[in-house]
Amino acid sequence: MGRRSGSDGLASSGWIELRPYEGLYCVSCEAYYTEEDLIDGSLCPIHQRPVEWLKEDNYFFKLSEFADRLLDWYEKFPGAVTPESKRNEAVGLIRGGLRDSRLRSQSNVSGLESAISLRHSTAKA
Repeated sequence: MGRRSGSDGLASSGWIELRPYEGLYCVSCEAYYTEEDLIDGSLCPIHQRPVEWLKEDNYFFKLSEFADRLLDWYEKFPGAVTPESKRNEAVGLIRGGLRDSRLRSQSNVSGLESAISLRHSTAKA
């Protein structure tokens, strides 16, 4: 058996999910922005061109499912992060709520997408 890549492990873990994502998108940047990031609420801060509302399927890492595990780890290993103020900052961020992280749109081809797509296609077979 060969060594599996990190994306293969994530793909088989169930921690990555394909779901719709929508927001303000700059075609030139190929990036999403919040309204607060934009100039006058409608222009890309880099290209100073109007953004558009885009909805597409994206892969998400389910970071929100790790909050309890992370808090348990910080409690079990209090000296692992120093100084204590940085540990407290991290714990505070986790307690404030972790959001799932958007990895890639379905239209972008990557090794991660290939591993996930392969897992989904073989699971259906």
